[in-house]
Amino acid sequence: MNTVFTEHKALVESGRFADAMRLSGENLARAETMLKAAVHASVEDKRTAARGFLDAGTLHLADLHYADMLKEEAATSLMIAATLIIGRINPETIASDYVGWLQKTVLRLGDALQQNGGEQLMNHFAMLLKLTVVTCDDYAGRFKIDADVLRTGKALKDYLEASGVADTLYTGKPIVPQNAIDIILNTLNVMSAIGWCPME
Repeated sequence: MNTVFTEHKALVESGRFADAMRLSGENLARAETMLKAAVHASVEDKRTAARGFLDAGTLHLADLHYADMLKEEAATSLMIAATLIIGRINPETIASDYVGWLQKTVLRLGDALQQNGGEQLMNHFAMLLKLTVVTCDDYAGRFKIDADVLRTGKALKDYLEASGVADTLYTGKPIVPQNAIDIILNTLNVMSAIGWCPME
């Protein structure tokens, strides 16, 4: 990964942004392959693969953000979260990383909505925001969560209360951390339906 960062930095500094994005995309694909290969590995090896996948995702998402591709950035961030869960990574084994990823994802979606509109996604944004807040609260009571993640969690909780969507439900029931995959996939389906992202 260090080699990729070095090569990526050199490409960006030389103004070869398209090549940098291609490199980060290829690196993300390799990290996903490694994540899938770790499905039957030990908890520690799964954790290592998951964190490598998130690191690779962060690099590629930075390229999408720089290119002002906010819709694609939000969709890719959601896809990465879904891939983790579908890949049988228990989010509780990477609690702080996972909560931090949810936080960044909901912020990315918020930025994309501000730039592009998308009223069809507003309820899904509210559900994702509520999911992120309740997951942070739940995990903070049971696991060690980084201080920065906790601070962001408080800010998002305050925003949730101020925005008037604190009572957002999923299928008529209170949102819990276990709703993550359903909320994420439903959001991606709506994104695909309104042309925000291709679904492979």
